[in-house]
Amino acid sequence: MGEEAEITGLHVGACAYIAFGRSGRHGDAVASFAGLVRDGWLETVWHVVSDAAVKPPAPGRAPELIELPWAHAVLANADTFTRV
Repeated sequence: MGEEAEITGLHVGACAYIAFGRSGRHGDAVASFAGLVRDGWLETVWHVVSDAAVKPPAPGRAPELIELPWAHAVLANADTFTRV
C-alpha cells in the first residue's frame, strides 16, 4: 500500500517465484508469489502475512493502525499480471 520493498526471486523456464518482506508505517509483512509466465502474462498464487492493518476499529470511527489476530493476518489468492 504505497510502500516500496526489495524483492528476491528466481525463475526456471516459465516458472517464477518472487518474495519480499518489509516493515513500515502499515506494520510488518511478508509476501510470496509463485506462478507461470506465458505470452507476456504472469499468473500467480500468492500468500501475505501481515501483523497490522490500517482500518477503522469500529463503524464510524477514523482509520488507525490495528494489530491483526492470527486468522486475519494471513491472506491467499490468485492474480494475473501483464507488462504494460
